[in-house]
Amino acid sequence: VTLESLAQFHRQLKGQAQALKGQTDVVFLGDSITESYRGTDFNQPCPQDRCAGVPAIFRKHFGRRALALGIAADETQHLLWRLKDGEMGSLQPRAVVVLMGTNNFGIGNMSSLEVAQGVAAVVEVLLQRDRSSEVLVMGVLPRAKHGTFRVRIRRANALLQTMCAHNNRLTFVDCSQVFMGPDRVLNRSRMDDLLHPNAVGLDAMFGECLRPTVEQMMMQKMGEHEGES
Repeated sequence: VTLESLAQFHRQLKGQAQALKGQTDVVFLGDSITESYRGTDFNQPCPQDRCAGVPAIFRKHFGRRALALGIAADETQHLLWRLKDGEMGSLQPRAVVVLMGTNNFGIGNMSSLEVAQGVAAVVEVLLQRDRSSEVLVMGVLPRAKHGTFRVRIRRANALLQTMCAHNNRLTFVDCSQVFMGPDRVLNRSRMDDLLHPNAVGLDAMFGECLRPTVEQMMMQKMGEHEGES
C-alpha cells in the first residue's frame, strides 16, 4: 500500500459518489470496517476469513441506495481531508452514518478526548456541506481482549453521545453490546480478530442496532417535511 494507491482509491470513491448523485439515500463513512461493506481492504479483495458474505449482508439491510465510503487504516483526520477534498461529491443523502476513531486509538495512540474531537471535526464538515442530511454518529466499537482500549473507547463514546444530544440534526448510537458476551468478553463468533466485525457480527449489528436507528431517523425527517408542506 502506497500513498499514491490510497490517493487513487480516494479519487475512485469520489468519482463513484459523483456518479450516484440522486441515487443514494444513506452514505456510510469510515475506515476498514466500512470498507469491508464493499468487500475490499485497501481497495483490494478483502481476506475471506474476515469479509466473506459482508457485502451481501450490507445490501440485505440497506439495499442498493446505500453507499459505503471507507478506506482501511484511516483515522479521523484522514476522513476529514477526504471530505474536504470532495469525496462525497454533490451527494445529498437523507442520512450519513459515521463510524470512526478506532485507528486513532490503535495507530495514533490518542486520548479519548482527542478521538472525540476528531469525530466532531468530521461531523462539523458534514453538517455544513449539506443542511438537509441527518448525521448518525456511531460509537467506536469495542476491540481487543486486554489493555486500556475498552476504558478509552467508553470515555470517547460518552463524549460523542453528549455532543449529539446538543444538536437536533445528530443522532448517536452505540452498538457495542452486539459484540459482547454475557461475561462482557468480546464474542469471537462475531468479531474473529477482536477488531473487525465479520458477516455474522455485522448482520447482528445492522439488524439489532443500526438499521432500526437509520430507519427511525428517516421516518422522523419525512414527518418533518410533511409538516412543513
